[in-house]
Amino acid sequence: AIRDMRENNHTMLAIFHSHPSSPAYPSAKDMNLAFYEDCIYVIVSLI
Repeated sequence: AIRDMRENNHTMLAIFHSHPSSPAYPSAKDMNLAFYEDCIYVIVSLI
């Protein structure tokens, strides 16, 4: 998906994921994997 976006001059605006069993706060892993500084990271809790 990232390669296709770059090839077509699209911009990633946000990254979405869920936490099925924890609050919607970034975990240490989330923070370590947050590579895209210009993106909004959306986390939704399913509890």
